[in-house]
Amino acid sequence: DEARALAEDVARLAARTGRERDVARAAHFGGLAAHAALRFEEAEAFFCAAANGFRASGDRVSLASAIGNLASATLGHSGQTRLPEVRSLYEEHLRLARELGDDRAAATALNNLGLISTLTGRPEDARTHLEESLVLFRTLGDALGATISLHTLGDGAIELGDFPRARACLLEAMNTGHRIGQRVGVSSSLRSLSRLVDREGDPELAAEILGSVLAARDSGELHLQEGEKLRIEQWRGQLESRLGRDTLNDALARGAARSLDQAVAWVSGVLDPPRHA
Repeated sequence: DEARALAEDVARLAARTGRERDVARAAHFGGLAAHAALRFEEAEAFFCAAANGFRASGDRVSLASAIGNLASATLGHSGQTRLPEVRSLYEEHLRLARELGDDRAAATALNNLGLISTLTGRPEDARTHLEESLVLFRTLGDALGATISLHTLGDGAIELGDFPRARACLLEAMNTGHRIGQRVGVSSSLRSLSRLVDREGDPELAAEILGSVLAARDSGELHLQEGEKLRIEQWRGQLESRLGRDTLNDALARGAARSLDQAVAWVSGVLDPPRHA
C-alpha cells in the first residue's frame, strides 16, 4: 500500500507540474535507492512511475534504463510468481537497447532473458540469449558482464546434463571473477561448481568445495544478499541428506581450511583438465 501511494504521489506531481521528465528522474533515483536497500516493492513502484514519465516525455534512453530496472525490481518483489511479466519487460528493454544502439544494455537484457528462460524451463532459449550476451560483453571488453553470462550459461548446462560445458563456463567465470576482484561472484561460481561435482557423482568433493564458501561467508569476507545466503543453506542441506552429518562436516572442515583465493587455485587444479574426460 505504501509503494502504491508513492507511485500515485509521483504521478500527481507530474500532472500538476507538467514536468514529466524531471519528476520521472526523481522517481528513478528513488527506485535506485530502494532497490539498493532491497525494498523491492517500493523500488517497483518508483521505477513504474519513472517509466511512465519517461515514456510520456519521449526520453527513450532513460525509458530503457527504467524498464530494465523495473524488471529487476519486479523479479525481486515477486520471486518467480510473475515471470511472464518480467520476461515482457526484459524483452522491451532489449528492443529499446537495440533501437538505441546500446550494446551494453542489449547484452544485459539478453543475459536477463537467459536467466528468465532458465527459470521457466526453456534451456535452449536461455542458451541462445546467453551466448549472444557473452559475445557482446566480450566485444565490449566487459569482464564482469562476461562473467555473469558465463555463470548463467554454466548453471543452465548443469540442468541440461552438459557437464563438460558447465565445467568450462563455471571455471572461466570463477577465474575471471577472481582476476577482477569480484569475490561474491567467485563464491557463487564455487557453489555452482559444487553442484556440478555432485551431479557427476562426488558429493563429498562437492561438500569440500562448499566448505570454502561457508568459511568465507562466516568470516565476514563475503557480503551476500539474502537470496544467495538461502541458496547456500539449501544446498548445504541437500548435501547433508546425501552424505550424513558427520561425513558432511568432515568435508566442510577440509574446505574451510582454505581461503577463498586458495580454493580458486585448488578447484582449478582438481577440475581443469576435466576429471571425467
